[in-house]
Amino acid sequence: MFKIEIPASLFLIEKRELDIEDDTVGYAIETLFAVDEKILMYWNGFEIPLSMKYDISDIWRDIIIMIRTIKENKKENFRIHWPSCTFFSTWCFTVDNNLLKIEAYWTDVGLSKEDLYKLRAANTPIIIDKLIFLSEWYKIIIFVKNTLFSVYNNSVRNLEYSDIFFEIEV
Repeated sequence: MFKIEIPASLFLIEKRELDIEDDTVGYAIETLFAVDEKILMYWNGFEIPLSMKYDISDIWRDIIIMIRTIKENKKENFRIHWPSCTFFSTWCFTVDNNLLKIEAYWTDVGLSKEDLYKLRAANTPIIIDKLIFLSEWYKIIIFVKNTLFSVYNNSVRNLEYSDIFFEIEV
């Protein structure tokens, strides 16, 4: 099972100051969100918290690469390395028609050591329809797009890696 959940409390964030030095979506996310503002990823029954400020901002570029690689449908196998300090793992993808098989190798995901060991021990690949998998990630893309546009208005278009906002079909 794979699912991404955005808690309702994140939709109520207060507007914060734009940092004029933010030149990527990742930097804008880091500026905009507080440390304790997290989304939840569910992987085979495990709840993995992802900090908007530090995880999503760090992995934004990798999310875009993953989405584009899946949508281009040119590779049968590829890897994504999630480089965040509290979401550090490697996912190995196998594409078979409309299905993805994802094997995860967890290094650190912001869980206690005991829960990380349990996640590793219970780790089995996820097999999921490509469109369902993409729709889960689109939740983050759309949430970030709407949040940034409400705070930064049209200046979002000037941020590196913002083009994904206009590529996805919902």
